Amino acid sequence: MCPLPIALNATTMGKNDPYEALPIAQRAGLQLIELTAGRSGRAMVAPHMSKEEVDLIRARCERFGLRPLALGAHRDLSVGEELGEFEALLRHASRLGCELVTTALRDTADEERYYEGLVRAAGLAEEMGLVICLENHGQRHGTGRSLLPMLTAGRAVALCYDTGNCYYYGGAEPGEDLRACAAHVRHMHMKDKAGAYDEWNFPALGDGYADLKGALALAGPSKGTTLSMEIEFTPAGVGPAETEEAVCRSARYLCNLLQGMQ
Repeated sequence: MCPLPIALNATTMGKNDPYEALPIAQRAGLQLIELTAGRSGRAMVAPHMSKEEVDLIRARCERFGLRPLALGAHRDLSVGEELGEFEALLRHASRLGCELVTTALRDTADEERYYEGLVRAAGLAEEMGLVICLENHGQRHGTGRSLLPMLTAGRAVALCYDTGNCYYYGGAEPGEDLRACAAHVRHMHMKDKAGAYDEWNFPALGDGYADLKGALALAGPSKGTTLSMEIEFTPAGVGPAETEEAVCRSARYLCNLLQGMQ
């Protein structure tokens, strides 16, 4: 069992049942899980859920020895309906015992209105003891530094740094990008990268060329950051058995990497 603050991001399951992430995380020796939220079939937590339904999800995690660390809730906070859903998901995250909620600024969002929505959501998050972590994601905000203006929206707003997205969306090395934003990182999606920068290819940790060690040195657990492993493979995807093999191997790689840095 890895004693370090590492979660499995349930998005790793791709088109498979997201709840398969729970036994896989347990077998990989992890103690934390990052749940998915929203309207899609990949969402484990939905805005309209009752308190009782949320409690059942928490109990389900506990049966596998897992604590929900984060809730991934990508909503467009510039749109009133989606902002309301995000606030509902913040309440669910609090009930689940999460520390943070991750989200992203869509390329199509009205940034001025998004900022206003983020200010409102940040106030609610702070009341609940949660942190909203904006992920570097999309063509406009593929780097961490591009999100710096948004991080002024409230004390409960920080950065979720994705080590694969900086290559794919931002065309940047994480070591270079993080020098401008590492102080704002609260959570990291540890994702490797293979192939060309603009190729969707995110293999098991250690199988690609992403500078994970450099990213951890700048903004890892020694800085108070939590980690979530995310493996997205190629567009073809893989089945549950192959996913489990990649997760277990990634967990060993990341734990060994972190222990070697202590």
